[in-house]
Amino acid sequence: MHRRRPNPARPLHRPSVPAAPPPPGPPPAPPPAERVLPAVSALLAEGWKRQRAGDLAGAIALGERALRIDPRAPEVYLLLATAHRAAGREGQALELARRGLAWAPRGSRVRLRLEALRDELTRP
Repeated sequence: MHRRRPNPARPLHRPSVPAAPPPPGPPPAPPPAERVLPAVSALLAEGWKRQRAGDLAGAIALGERALRIDPRAPEVYLLLATAHRAAGREGQALELARRGLAWAPRGSRVRLRLEALRDELTRP
């Protein structure tokens, strides 16, 4: 095997040059849990509208339909939990809030609302 001899005219180590910062790019996409499918978004909008109108059964039915489309959307669990709470089913509301927290990104608005609901439901 043939080895190269070091060239005395050439330095062994190159001086380090600080790396340039990366060019600014587009803002990062939101985490997957904060993206809502268009069909789910439409069902949620109608569900919140029905809940405000006092049609809790309609809101729950729309929320359950949205849940079948995207069982990982924490926004759906928030709708269902608040509708069940308004209907007097606090145990069901608490379970839904906890399930929604499993999918909600840390620091997101939906997570903060689910945590507040859970805390209200577990307060003695």
